[in-house]
Amino acid sequence: MIYDLTDIVLRDENYNYVIKNDIEVPINLKNFIVEDNKINLPFVSVILEHNYPYLHNKFVKKEIVENSIKQGICVHNMISQSIKERNDFKLNLNILDCKNTNHINIAKRIITELNSFIYKYNIDQIYSERTYLYLGYDCNYLGTIDIILKSKDTYYIMDIKTSRSNFVDKYNAQLFLYKKIFENASKKIVENCFILNPREDRVFMEYVPISKKEQTRIISSIKNIKIM
Repeated sequence: MIYDLTDIVLRDENYNYVIKNDIEVPINLKNFIVEDNKINLPFVSVILEHNYPYLHNKFVKKEIVENSIKQGICVHNMISQSIKERNDFKLNLNILDCKNTNHINIAKRIITELNSFIYKYNIDQIYSERTYLYLGYDCNYLGTIDIILKSKDTYYIMDIKTSRSNFVDKYNAQLFLYKKIFENASKKIVENCFILNPREDRVFMEYVPISKKEQTRIISSIKNIKIM
């Protein structure tokens, strides 16, 4: 069964996952495909919004939210491309067509921190923006992991943040879902997970496993989330 969907999906304007044109739908996804080849399954960001709604400040100006989203997308694109172009031990930043000094400075700091991590943990392979599918007796969902790092047979997962909003419980839940989906898809064990946020005093937030009760609450909620 296919659980790594990276090469066959894209995101539409509403961030829904869509099967690319001219791609035959994998048999394990056929029951979840709806109009316009959209995949009718919850994905990690929606699951987090459903379980931590109190963290969304309705009084923040729309312009601030939109600028934060644009910043995140721009920085993620620079980091992802830089990882794809890695041909040496360290990463070199590709700023693409970005003209925003603030975005570029954030991306530079992330690259610096990633290179320190690569050196410290002797990383030999690094992947970006990998999309996986989880189908299980307990729930079904999709997720795209920002960064996966490999050192021989040891794996690490990392998610990038670019705004000052350190929601520890939510971030640990996010890493829990990514760890679950990656281990199921790859049959590999993740050694550790991190949130990388250069705008926080603690740049690397190490994953703290959420309680069994919280795991059950989140997994149970997935069955009740309607996407389309």
